[in-house]
Amino acid sequence: MVRRGGTVAGKADDEGVGSVWKSDVMSRREREENIADEVRKFEMKSRKYKHMLEEGSDATLWQLHRNENEEPEFVVKSVPVTFKLDARGDSLVQKMLCFSARGGMLSKALGRGDRNILEPISLHDVLDVKPGCVGYESVNLPVPKSKTGRSSGNAENKHSSLFMTICGSPSPIASSRLFFVRFKTRTARNEAVTNLRRLLAELQVKEGVTISSIHNSNSASSPGASPNSQKRMANLTHGHQNVTEIPALPALNDDENAEDILVPLSVVQQELDKERESYDRLLILLLSGSADIKDKEDELLALRGKMDGVTAELKEKNRVQANDSK
Repeated sequence: MVRRGGTVAGKADDEGVGSVWKSDVMSRREREENIADEVRKFEMKSRKYKHMLEEGSDATLWQLHRNENEEPEFVVKSVPVTFKLDARGDSLVQKMLCFSARGGMLSKALGRGDRNILEPISLHDVLDVKPGCVGYESVNLPVPKSKTGRSSGNAENKHSSLFMTICGSPSPIASSRLFFVRFKTRTARNEAVTNLRRLLAELQVKEGVTISSIHNSNSASSPGASPNSQKRMANLTHGHQNVTEIPALPALNDDENAEDILVPLSVVQQELDKERESYDRLLILLLSGSADIKDKEDELLALRGKMDGVTAELKEKNRVQANDSK
């Protein structure tokens, strides 16, 4: 049976990893197998997340500037864009987030489809990436008016699950910059948030302040370097990969030779460094997820407080109406 639109697949795809915990299982073995499948999917996406960001995805962009003692100003209002990662070089500091104008077939034929709406954002200027419309109500975002004078797009802005907020560093023009990106589906939003957080985690692991308590074998102490500077610059690569060649290991022909093989210490240190970097990236992702949980719990508590207030007002109105009817 052929269906148009793929609504069933879209619902299943939107659930993502959460479907493992929501699905009904009859045994612990089945639950563990489901988790193992999701772990393999997560590892596959972790290996190709840069390619997914470079391909880009269609979205709608708002840019908000804030200054002290001034009204917030929207520099970009509800503009269709293609959100993607542009690599200007091999180094992570040379990767930029670009928002290209998204037009029709005529615009692409005329070469106007690749025009950037605003200046590309460097990864060093990205302070945080959060799901939802953080710092502004999504329903209050400015939208263009149609020919009849009515605002179009308010219905889509009600779904905060389609939004992603990028917090930018202060600039000479604005002390606070917020980029609100609305995607077409929740799955596209979740993948964009996760992939950007992976990229920021790799930026910190490769060229930022180290968070690991495990020793880094590449950070050999120099005579004039202080311990604090060694800790801060332990993972700085300046965009150049380690050029140390791994010596070839002898072939394992039988079990007797396998016991006599000596692995070079440099190979062991390089493998330890890879595992340490993977551990640091996962740790940063877990910390980001725990912050999301706390924010959602705060939102639920605020909504519950509003609901209790509305319920109390309704009870008071009903009591007054009952007294008036008597």
